[in-house]
Amino acid sequence: MRNLSGLLIAALLCACAGSAGTAGATGPTGPTGPAGAAGPTGPTGPAGAAGPTGPTGPTGPTGPAGTSWKANSYNTSLAASTVTNLSSLTFTAPSAGFAWVQSSGACNVNLSTVAAGGIGIGWSVDTASTGTLSTSVAFTHNVNSAVGASALELPYAVSGLFTISAAGPVTLFLNGFNQGGNAAENCFGTNILMFTAAMLP
Repeated sequence: MRNLSGLLIAALLCACAGSAGTAGATGPTGPTGPAGAAGPTGPTGPAGAAGPTGPTGPTGPTGPAGTSWKANSYNTSLAASTVTNLSSLTFTAPSAGFAWVQSSGACNVNLSTVAAGGIGIGWSVDTASTGTLSTSVAFTHNVNSAVGASALELPYAVSGLFTISAAGPVTLFLNGFNQGGNAAENCFGTNILMFTAAMLP
């Protein structure tokens, strides 16, 4: 009798259990969690392509002029007892600066009728028509000699330094002063001119 009652209770319990209900609605999203730790740095990427060449910059200022030079030669007869322009050097100065001129050669001194004589040679800014040479003078001969000592070939060397105040054409003159003697005298040589905008310190 007791077993029958148990089975009946079990059957009643099984008959009372209902089916599963539907799933409820999804709840709201929870708050974002904290950021994780930073990962390791990745490898460096390859270099990018070279950019285009930039525009050319403006032209810089012109530098100072360097040293320039020129040369010539001459063979000129001298008049007696006066100044003769033997030669000249003309150039165009690119700026203010300094010109150094040098001449070397020889003169044929003629003392066939005059015992005393000589030739003074120097550089000047003009032809020295007054007979005064404005720069240092080289004398080829300036002593008494016996009359009849003709055709004496005597060497000389002379230089001069001139200040050039501005750019433009410049002429420097090599003049010879025949201090007596005869007219049958001549000088010959080579001239060199050098120009620089500034002296060395």
